[in-house]
Amino acid sequence: MLSFIVISLSQAQWESEITANRAELLQGVKTIASPGIPGPVACLTPQAMPLVLAKDGEVTTPVVATSVSGTLSILAFGHPGYLEPGTWANTDTLRLFQNMVRRVGGDKTQVLVIGNQPLANHLRQNQVSVLENQSDFSAADVIIVSGHSDDPLLNRIGEWLTQRRTADKKAGLITAGLGWGWLQLNPGKTLSTHPGNRLLAPFGIAIGDGFLDSGKPIPTSLVPTVAHHAGLSISLVESFSPLNRRNALYTLKAALGASPEDSAFLGFIRERTGDSGAHLPKTNQPVGENNPIAMLVSGYTNRKLLANPTLPPAETDFPHLGVTVSELRNQVSAKPVSVRVTATRWESTGAYAAPGIPVDVTVPSGETGLFLRIGAHTDTLWHLREWRRLPEISIRVPLSPGHQTVTSPFGGLIYLESSGAKATTQTVTLRQTVPAPRFVLEETTLAQWKTIRNLPGPWAELESDKLILTVPSRIVRSLENPHEVMAFWDRVMDSQADLAGWSRTRKSPERMVPDVQISAGYMHAGYPIMTHLDVEPDFVQMDKLRKGNWGFFHELGHNHQSDDWTFDGTVEVTVNLFTLYTYDTVIGSRPKDRLFDPGQCLSYFRKHVEQNAKSFEKWKQDPFLALAMYGQLQNAFGWDAYKKVFREYLGLPASERPRTEAQKRDQWMIRFSRAVGRNLGPFFDAWGVPVSPEAKAQVASLPSWMPDRM
Repeated sequence: MLSFIVISLSQAQWESEITANRAELLQGVKTIASPGIPGPVACLTPQAMPLVLAKDGEVTTPVVATSVSGTLSILAFGHPGYLEPGTWANTDTLRLFQNMVRRVGGDKTQVLVIGNQPLANHLRQNQVSVLENQSDFSAADVIIVSGHSDDPLLNRIGEWLTQRRTADKKAGLITAGLGWGWLQLNPGKTLSTHPGNRLLAPFGIAIGDGFLDSGKPIPTSLVPTVAHHAGLSISLVESFSPLNRRNALYTLKAALGASPEDSAFLGFIRERTGDSGAHLPKTNQPVGENNPIAMLVSGYTNRKLLANPTLPPAETDFPHLGVTVSELRNQVSAKPVSVRVTATRWESTGAYAAPGIPVDVTVPSGETGLFLRIGAHTDTLWHLREWRRLPEISIRVPLSPGHQTVTSPFGGLIYLESSGAKATTQTVTLRQTVPAPRFVLEETTLAQWKTIRNLPGPWAELESDKLILTVPSRIVRSLENPHEVMAFWDRVMDSQADLAGWSRTRKSPERMVPDVQISAGYMHAGYPIMTHLDVEPDFVQMDKLRKGNWGFFHELGHNHQSDDWTFDGTVEVTVNLFTLYTYDTVIGSRPKDRLFDPGQCLSYFRKHVEQNAKSFEKWKQDPFLALAMYGQLQNAFGWDAYKKVFREYLGLPASERPRTEAQKRDQWMIRFSRAVGRNLGPFFDAWGVPVSPEAKAQVASLPSWMPDRM
């Protein structure tokens, strides 16, 4: 059973084969394109070999793989954009395609490009013989097709491959697919059902999930090792060096959800999966790189549960927090919960799904575009080196008119979503759920709250039409006045809207959710904003909130930033304008170490001149140094200047919006100069922030300005 994943060749022989394979296909290929955000391609059997490696931070993993099976050669890419010649500029991607074609039949190779006329034209222009008739499979030596094509087409190609596999004449397939993109478009499915993966499975290649570094051409100089081959490394991973172990785990985790269930790769993991749950992560018993097999078993269990939620739920301690699975399942109520869906983002329901218990959902006849989400903890942790919970525990499934059931093996708060451009106003009914604490500002009375706060759901929500806090129920059981808490948060949200130039009446509220582990950083922005559990009391304790919270205000600020006025190096800078503004207008004072008054800003500037020689690169690397420059503008011209400029950007037509980093710097200097009636060109020069001579000329008629003592 496991013969495919145990190296049948010596390592020297394997390295010799992959070296020869790379020498042939990568001849004259120094770099290839990096379209969009590529994903990994996993090699599962010895016939499949990694060809080109891409990075995710320090980790490297295959983004292109090849496979040789008899007379067949396969070339698979980790993004459909590789089949778009428009993404190939300044790289040798075309040469890689040409090398693959020549491998099959030299200059006489007949290529069939399906459903991609720009690629067909481009190849013809570069001396590749491309068939005119897209249905002429019999004449084709190489077929090029997207791995996202429809099933009938890929089934036909699969039949063609089977026929050519036993023929004497060589044949080839070039295809491409994107794991994470397909998953977003196909909620509730796994990559093992990806059309391209079904086509590639017989050749030991799988399009996996994950985000690789993008934006720059990918060099082909990195040489794959056994650690980059999922099928070969799985039985060796525990013996690898730390870096090779990380490389191996990356591609192994990518392969988990993409491999056919009957593959030897998953068979190896199943042999090590017990029923006790001993390998599953818990908040105080994480699994990680120090025990790679346990990590893979956890990942496999996670994928298996997502694919088949009717299996017994995982016995983990998150997200239920202090309540066992059986205790939570005993709290399920048949009482119906009616929810009027009015938002295009998450609509809270006040209901919690118990792990493994089907939730009955009734959708009005004729309603479409609705989804049911279970679980607020949407961060996925597959890329992390350690897991304190299963890496993917939130599910989202489309709803159809009528009655259906939805089951989550992990449990969680239940939400409804509408995918339409306009909010729906239909009422959806839920049954077989656990009631959870939910306070709605201006709707829930304090008398009602006394009862609601004790409902058994392990997670609670406090909400207004500006912000929703999702917190463990344990921190609201004794909360006496949620009205005061949410009124405070509304002032915070209004302050940030005021600075950004937005209406205080929002289309939908923002969300904040604490988690035992998040995908990046100590906190991060998004929908929802994610934090760690250690700050959970800080969401609702008024004595702490009145003193301010830099982290909370900062992440909310990210959700109010505009890319138009946030140029390279200032993502973590302009966000703190919102942090400071909220301190000024809601808290009434700033943290002592972050006053950014004239004296502190001047000190930052002098340090920049003396230690950095006004280096723009150094300026971009130090967010608080850069913030001092913005602080000087605020000290001199007040917050109204920022409000005026931000509103100006909001009203810009598309043709006037900056497109390059240089344009962003130029426009920011010009627009702020005109807003305050001062020439800020010399001020930007003093800090070493580059703006063009043309931009300076546009404000040269204004009186120059510089802070005192600069």
